Amino acid sequence: YLLLLPGFLFYVIIMLGPSVATSVYSFTDASGIKGAAVHWVGLQNYREFLFMGQASLDNYAALVRTLIFCFCVTTIQFTLGLVLALLVNQRLRGVNIFRTIFFMPVILGAVIQGLIWSLFLYPLGGPLASLLGMFGIHSEFLGGQPAEAMAWVIVVQIWANLGTTMMIFIAGLQTIPGELYEVVRIDGANGWQTFKNVTW
Repeated sequence: YLLLLPGFLFYVIIMLGPSVATSVYSFTDASGIKGAAVHWVGLQNYREFLFMGQASLDNYAALVRTLIFCFCVTTIQFTLGLVLALLVNQRLRGVNIFRTIFFMPVILGAVIQGLIWSLFLYPLGGPLASLLGMFGIHSEFLGGQPAEAMAWVIVVQIWANLGTTMMIFIAGLQTIPGELYEVVRIDGANGWQTFKNVTW
């Protein structure tokens, strides 16, 4: 418990404390100005956020985009991470090189990731524009349309964090005893049955 205490205190100070404070302040008219009086307003902020004027419609639109983003990133990243983990968990030569390649985006900083993708999506001679140009497709606003921008944000998010998901799955896969695979192989299970009944 003593060893857990520093991490727990750090969590309380950095994560839990600000979350609780934000929740409490959401029921007040706090402006953030030093010395300004703070009054309890109850659910007024939530009523304004959800039901009053054009701002509430914009908030709903932002909420929908957030839910779409979360759903797409979670399902696609989960699925691809599992598939990659299954592929690189094989005992093949050079598999560590592929693990490194797939994990590399995770260790790049956010600035480097942003630079890579802004150069990749640059509409006037970037790699993607050149590739599309080979098929006669040209755009001065590559990824600039709302639907395109959302799709690219999802792609970049998945690309940046797929390595972490893959490594978590690899860690899980390596805890499965090899004897289980031998047993189902002797019983005549095919690849899908082995995955469904043992791996999954």
